[in-house]
Amino acid sequence: MSRRALGVVLAAVAAGLAVVATFLPYSWVGLDRDEDRVGFLTTGWGTRTEPERLAGIARETQFGVPVVIAAVVLLIGAALVFLPEHQRRAGRSTAIAGTGLLAGSVWTTFVVVAASLEPADQDVRTGLAHDYREGLWLLVAATALAVVATVLLHAAPPPPRPAGAIVHRVDDEADDDTDTPPFGLAVPVLPPDHPGGTDQGGRTG
Repeated sequence: MSRRALGVVLAAVAAGLAVVATFLPYSWVGLDRDEDRVGFLTTGWGTRTEPERLAGIARETQFGVPVVIAAVVLLIGAALVFLPEHQRRAGRSTAIAGTGLLAGSVWTTFVVVAASLEPADQDVRTGLAHDYREGLWLLVAATALAVVATVLLHAAPPPPRPAGAIVHRVDDEADDDTDTPPFGLAVPVLPPDHPGGTDQGGRTG
C-alpha cells in the first residue's frame, strides 16, 4: 500500500472516530456520593442529567455540529485525491481545511468543557466532582490521526517503473579502441608487423 492510499484510509478512520466521539460523554460534573448521585453528563449534542428527573434544568449543546462538518470535509478531501494528477491539489487543500476545522472544533470544545468543569467562582466546600470522559479524548485522537493522514496525502507518488528489462550501458573511453564483446572478454589485437596480425584495413600479414 502506498503512502497516499494509507493517508486515505487514515482520513476515513479519523472522520469516523470524530463522529462517534460526539455521541460519547465529554465530561461529568456533580455530587457523587454513596446512594445519591446528582450531576450533568455532557456530550456533543446536549447535557444529560443524573437522575433524569432533573432534565428540565439541563442545557443543550451543539459541540458536535462543527466536528461532523469537519469530518465530512476531510472525507471529501481524501476522495478527491483519486482525481488525475493535475487536479489532486484540490483534494490536498480540502484535506488541510478539514483537518484544520477539526482541530479548531476540538480545541474550542476542550476549552469550553474545561471552563465548565472548573469555574473560577467554584467553592471547594461544595464537594463537586468532575472529570473528562472518553468522548473528549477520542476527539483528540481523531485530530492527531487526521494530521497524520493529511501529511500522507501530500506524499509524492513513486517514480514509474520502466517496462521490460533494465540494461545498463558502459561506454569505453574516447582513446580506448578495445573491442569488448558482451561476455566481457577483450579481443586480443596483434600488431600489423606480427605474423598473423592485422593492419587497420583488416588485411592479414
